Amino acid sequence: METREIRKAIFALAVPASLEAVFQMGLGFVDQIVIAQMGEAPLAAVGLTNSLMFVVTLVLGALSAGTAILVARNQGRQDGVGVSRSIGSAIQVSVLLTVPLALGAAVLPEQMLRLLGAAPDVAESGREFFRLIALTLPLSVTGSVMVGALRSLGDARTPMFITFMVVVCNTLLNLVLVFGLGPIPALGVVGAACATVTSQVLRLGFLSWRLLLNGRAFLQLRHWVEPDRLMLTTLLQLSLPIAMTQILWAVGNLSYTLLGVRLGTTAIVATQMVNATEGLFLMFSSGLSAAALTLVGQSLGAGALDDMKAKARQVMTLGLGSSILFGAVLASMSLWVHFFYPTVSQETLRLAILGIMLNALFQPAKVLNMILGNGLLPAGGDTRFILFVDVIAVYMVGLPLVWLLAFVLDMGLPGIFIGRLAEEVVKLAFLFFRYRTLRWFHVLATPEPALAPSL
Repeated sequence: METREIRKAIFALAVPASLEAVFQMGLGFVDQIVIAQMGEAPLAAVGLTNSLMFVVTLVLGALSAGTAILVARNQGRQDGVGVSRSIGSAIQVSVLLTVPLALGAAVLPEQMLRLLGAAPDVAESGREFFRLIALTLPLSVTGSVMVGALRSLGDARTPMFITFMVVVCNTLLNLVLVFGLGPIPALGVVGAACATVTSQVLRLGFLSWRLLLNGRAFLQLRHWVEPDRLMLTTLLQLSLPIAMTQILWAVGNLSYTLLGVRLGTTAIVATQMVNATEGLFLMFSSGLSAAALTLVGQSLGAGALDDMKAKARQVMTLGLGSSILFGAVLASMSLWVHFFYPTVSQETLRLAILGIMLNALFQPAKVLNMILGNGLLPAGGDTRFILFVDVIAVYMVGLPLVWLLAFVLDMGLPGIFIGRLAEEVVKLAFLFFRYRTLRWFHVLATPEPALAPSL
């Protein structure tokens, strides 16, 4: 493929995937905005529930990544049966894992909230919300598997449109069911949960319909219920390291948060301001990793090695360019942050601006890590190396350095910022070196020819 064609294919996948990620952020955000009108206890319950669901779906989202890898490979080699069996196996695993978790949480909702540290009034007010939201876990994870499959088949627009419709539906239902309208009574927190359940059911229905009628690969519904031992084994071999990476990331992220808590309320608020501001800009580049996984995976499946190398180079180039652009925009946000947070103290504002500027400077490292760690290397099945790198970067570099800078050298929150960014630099060094060695796509046993020694 020519460079222009490759970039066109990357944009066709990356832009919708990035927009979908932004829309997906809106689902939980809508619940919080609406419930905020009802008081602090319901809002706290919704926040705790969304936080727990985020971690669980993040870990189980490894199935979506594993599915995307297998589907891209099989689609590249034009193996329609392999595509169908890959998707079917992933759906089976998602149901088997999530249904017991959902039922357990639905049976003991108040106890789960208490376990998360909720006060008695918060646990009581959020009990029914938690119970209903727990039941959406199978819908959410299975939907994510289908999104990964559609993207690997080359269709990133459909998930984007479906997610947008779900956000609109969830917003309208929230307003009607929470506050009531005409003969419909005000259901409060329960209404918000009902809106989310309904939206997730619609999302899964639309995704299932589109997947079965995708026009790119013929899928057989029987593969969704018929076990395939070889495919299940391969899927788990790919997905388990990704799941472990997500667990370790979540634990590491919690550790950073707890260290920040030791510095007091000012540090907590400043960190939240930095994360909220930067998160949106990272989402705009996140679609590049999805594009990398799909395009490189398809080329590897087809054995088109020169094509794979060209696509990998172009994704990396575009990632570097977008990170510089969005990094500059993020840095400019430091000039306006006081308008969005007019009530915070000057010290909090100073720390937040410093954090935003530092993160803007290191946007290239973060975006390239997303592309390499969530796109290129997983496309080659090199998920175990990614797990190894995360252990080194987070637990042997990031956390120790944060402790040294923030507490031993008494740098405070700036020390935490620097330590976390050092983690990104170390991670990038490992991942980029692995990428240059061309050992990252020797992991899956596929009928591919020998590879050239370097890109």
